Amino acid sequence: MPVGWLLRPIVRLYCWWLPVRSRSSRSFVLLPDSMALVAVFAVSTSLLPVLGWSWLHIPFLCFAALLCPGVLLALVVVGEKGVVVYRLAGFLPYWRHQVPGNARFELFEAWEDPSPTGVAFEASLYGEDPLHLGTSLSAEPLFKHISHLLKEVGWTGKPLVIESPSIGENAL
Repeated sequence: MPVGWLLRPIVRLYCWWLPVRSRSSRSFVLLPDSMALVAVFAVSTSLLPVLGWSWLHIPFLCFAALLCPGVLLALVVVGEKGVVVYRLAGFLPYWRHQVPGNARFELFEAWEDPSPTGVAFEASLYGEDPLHLGTSLSAEPLFKHISHLLKEVGWTGKPLVIESPSIGENAL
């Protein structure tokens, strides 16, 4: 049984995204941070030695997992000068990723799930860990939207994947 199937009820909360156009030549896409769920588990497990383990921590952990998609956010800024991804806590930026000009933008599959589970920028700078924008249930529409924005500003990343593969091509 794929792990993605087990986590689908929680994952649905992480699948929204909001496109925003500005009057300048920049476009913005706001979405939940793909690392938010990992952050919840990391913080909660780091607090276990301090607080001591109790079954009462499970509701706290569930509440934090439900709250994270509205608090830990990612903002993708696509402009003529390049692409920047900001990680936000609330609306305060705490991390900035400048996407290299030779990065490839594409769909990816994870958790043994045959359908696309997110989008990512891949570049040699990132090594084996691409810059994920994980939105499993809305991966294809998000991919098409950001690809369109990249094409509009003349993205120079080679090769830029504009057409998304059909689900049948991704099946194992």
